[in-house]
Amino acid sequence: MTPPTREDAKKIVAKKKAQLARVRIVKVSPRGRPPKGKKKRVVRMIQIPLTLFITSVAVLALVIGLLIAWQVTGYRFPVRVAKEEKVVSPDTESVIIYGGYTLEEIDTLLANKKLSKRGEFLKAAEKVTVERGLPFSEGWFLSGSHPFEGSADQFAVQLQDRLNSAVRPYLINLEELGVTLSDVVVIASMVQRETNNPAQMPLIAQVIYNRLKEGMPLGIDATTRYGLKAWDRPLTTEDFNPDYPYDTRRRRGLPPTGIGAPTPEALTAAFNPAHHNYFYYLHDKSGALHMGRTYDEHKENIAKFLN
Repeated sequence: MTPPTREDAKKIVAKKKAQLARVRIVKVSPRGRPPKGKKKRVVRMIQIPLTLFITSVAVLALVIGLLIAWQVTGYRFPVRVAKEEKVVSPDTESVIIYGGYTLEEIDTLLANKKLSKRGEFLKAAEKVTVERGLPFSEGWFLSGSHPFEGSADQFAVQLQDRLNSAVRPYLINLEELGVTLSDVVVIASMVQRETNNPAQMPLIAQVIYNRLKEGMPLGIDATTRYGLKAWDRPLTTEDFNPDYPYDTRRRRGLPPTGIGAPTPEALTAAFNPAHHNYFYYLHDKSGALHMGRTYDEHKENIAKFLN
């Protein structure tokens, strides 16, 4: 329907004036007979309450004003449209995969929630890895809150799809970094294990890149812990072995796989590390990050913030 025009407004005004013209206020003379020779004239009076008359005039003025404003400004009166309600299946459960969770931890989580049998997610993750030609499984599945719908197979596909979506905007950075996408996945998983603070992640990522460029061991104990499944105990001298592929204290380069599910923030940091020339870092008891350019500076930070 097209909006009213000025001509429509004029027609309404004319119509109202014609209606008002039919209403006559007649002065009635005192009772008595009409003059001789004249017929008695019967006058019918239409009486309108004063308040009703004033209200009618006000409404008429408002309507005319709105019609003119509508035509001049092109304004459209708001129309309420019923929004379609999204129907959420009551069988859908949101599962939180915490940053750094390994595939085994995810499998255990799903089994404890009775969403799948123990081992099903591990098989599903391996199936996705083979079908998509991934070089390894650990690290290629994104952490975060995900709806569990259907089966462990569907859940594994969903987590891998979401990681692919998270890295896609940054693939152009690979050439400048001089690494492969698999390298970034491994670096992101290490960064995730080193901190949960997104502000610290780009700083730690750059330390890793600096050490890789200089051919230095990365010195990230989380990789050793992952390989030994020793997350809850202190590491000993015997735990470090130069022949062990996950020992980044004695070996140079990246470990052979990721060490847990990265968050989107860790992936972003691995693709966009902070630009600095630090090679060492530590966390104090409050979780604050302290960095050093040389080993001497690092020892000073140890004495100052840890001892």
